[in-house]
Amino acid sequence: MKTGKLSTMTSLCCGGKISKASLRMDALGDIDEVIAVLGIIRASVKNNNLKKRLYYLQQKLMVGASEIATLNKNARKLKNRISPEDVFFLEEEIKLLKLKGNSPSCFICPGNNLTCAYLHWARAVIRRTERKIVKLFEQNEILNKSLLIWINKLSQYVFFMAQRKNK
Repeated sequence: MKTGKLSTMTSLCCGGKISKASLRMDALGDIDEVIAVLGIIRASVKNNNLKKRLYYLQQKLMVGASEIATLNKNARKLKNRISPEDVFFLEEEIKLLKLKGNSPSCFICPGNNLTCAYLHWARAVIRRTERKIVKLFEQNEILNKSLLIWINKLSQYVFFMAQRKNK
């Protein structure tokens, strides 16, 4: 009978080991949650354009996760990283969504429909993830400023997606 072993450490992309209880692993768990919530939304909507946008975001989140799961000394081994172009893309998408709807002057209570509620859930988890990434950045655990900016823009983008679906 296999019994497994007690392990408090985990391997990172491109080499290295860290504690499973580290802030880096906590941030990765949050990204996993965001990817899962976006997957629920993608599986439940009929709009192909929205499905494509959600899949794109899931893919970019995986790129961001691979950066977080890589020590700085091994970052050059990564094939893909969040770039200034990725930030620019989200900024342009946010501008388009703002043009299509009014910006709210107060907080929004999610729940007019399931898609909107799930988008707000994803946004809340993205914000939690952002706080952890900021801390990792402040501790020089990650160095890519574009990743930090991108995760901030992602929460804005998902907020405006939810606002649009709230109608």
